[in-house]
Amino acid sequence: MEHALIKTLVVADVIELIAKKYKINLKEATKMYYTSNTSKMMSDDNTGMYGDSALNVFSVFEQYH
Repeated sequence: MEHALIKTLVVADVIELIAKKYKINLKEATKMYYTSNTSKMMSDDNTGMYGDSALNVFSVFEQYH
């Protein structure tokens, strides 16, 4: 599977986790995610995060948020 497809699936799940945790809508959660350091890290294939589960990526988000 291509990295882009994997990232898309993982990011969608991470955004849902953010929305649930912070009790916000998906639009707000999407903004939180895409303005985070975690988003930048996921965009960099060298980090290898594209292969992590949504829960692991969410955990990283929580650390840096």
